[in-house]
Amino acid sequence: MSNKPTYEELEARIRELEQAAESRSETGDPDIIRTLSESFQQLADHSQDAIYLFDIESGTFPFFNKRFLALFGGREKGRKVLTSGSVAQHIHPDDADTLRKARKSALAAGGSEGEVEYRYIGSDGTTRWMHDRWSVVRDSQNRAVAIEGFIRDNTQRKQAEEELEHSRNSALIGSYILQDGRFRYVNPEFCRITGYSKKKLTGMQSLDLVHPDFRDHVLKCAKQMLAGKRTTPYEFRVVDRKGLVKWVMETVTSVKHEGARAALGFFMD
Repeated sequence: MSNKPTYEELEARIRELEQAAESRSETGDPDIIRTLSESFQQLADHSQDAIYLFDIESGTFPFFNKRFLALFGGREKGRKVLTSGSVAQHIHPDDADTLRKARKSALAAGGSEGEVEYRYIGSDGTTRWMHDRWSVVRDSQNRAVAIEGFIRDNTQRKQAEEELEHSRNSALIGSYILQDGRFRYVNPEFCRITGYSKKKLTGMQSLDLVHPDFRDHVLKCAKQMLAGKRTTPYEFRVVDRKGLVKWVMETVTSVKHEGARAALGFFMD
């Protein structure tokens, strides 16, 4: 395990400690239980994520690691404190309602977990993106009594996504993403070539744009390219929103989109 454990490593180690605690607690040996608690605290403090346990009835944090305290702690009378108020002060006002709704949904009857992304405001005024993922702890009567959570700084990933989106939107070549034969994403240049708005294209069957004489040709070439049997672009004719016929050139490649297989296409007239 690395010095900064990942979600998966941390959760696996927590399960090991919980199992050890359950088996050893039957002996009633306080030294063993104390050792396990100390091991868990050390593990949590080495995590790259902020970890917390929030008690719903008291509105307090019975457990948190150093990372969580560093992010959400406040100061009262010259000392470091951690309260619901100090946490709320660091949530961007525009995202506070999103967080509240996600928590409310998870705490509803039958809920067991939840997650949300929100902007975090640091003490120096800087803004970062956080991914907060939690599990709901329930008692024997299925009442929610606590929330166990992990918070990861996702700022770099969000910045990369924004840069990619900017690149797509400013590209001089049309691009799109297809799933099940329908457009799931189109960039502005693709809209310009076809004459349709992004709203109109999203959900449209891709072959609806292809001239009827070229639909079999497009299907054959796209399948060959997705299977790695073709590397050169293929040409065909499309019919734009005004009924004008245009020659275009296209390439496609297989990608993952929102966790499912998709085709990414590049398209130019």
